[in-house]
Amino acid sequence: MTIVIVDTSILLNILDVPGKNERRDEIRREFASLVKDQRTELLLPLVAVVETGNHIAQLDHGQLRRARGQRLVEIVRQALRGEAPWVLVPFPEREDLEKLLDGLADRLVSSIGFADASMIAIGEREKRRWPKRPVRIWSLDGQLAAYDHRP
Repeated sequence: MTIVIVDTSILLNILDVPGKNERRDEIRREFASLVKDQRTELLLPLVAVVETGNHIAQLDHGQLRRARGQRLVEIVRQALRGEAPWVLVPFPEREDLEKLLDGLADRLVSSIGFADASMIAIGEREKRRWPKRPVRIWSLDGQLAAYDHRP
C-alpha cells in the first residue's frame, strides 16, 4: 500500500482555485486514479486545509471565495464523517510538534516554511510507522516531492 500525503498545491488544483490551478486537469485525473486504487491511502493534512483556506480568502471575487470556501468546508466535513477518499491528519501532537520545532530553524534557512515542514514531518512519521510502504508527498513543489520514500 502506498501512502500519499496531499499538499496544498494539489488541493488548490482539485478545488480549482483561480491563479493556483495551473495543472487542474492533470491533477484531477491523477486524483481520480488514486481514489480508485485500493492500494493507496490518501492523507489530507489540516495544515494544507488551512493554507488552502488562506488562498481562497485572497481571491478577488466574493462569489468565487464563497463557492471554493463552501467546497473546502464540504471536503473537510466529508473527511470528518469518513466519507471522503482521504483521511484528515490533524495538527501534530505536542511530542511531534517538539520534533518538528527541533529542525524548523534549519528548514526555514533552506526556504522550507512551517506548513511544508509539517508535511515533511507527517511523511517521516508515516515512514517510521510503515517502513516497508512507499510514502509520497504529492506536491507540485519539487523540494517537497524530494522527501518521498521508496523502500
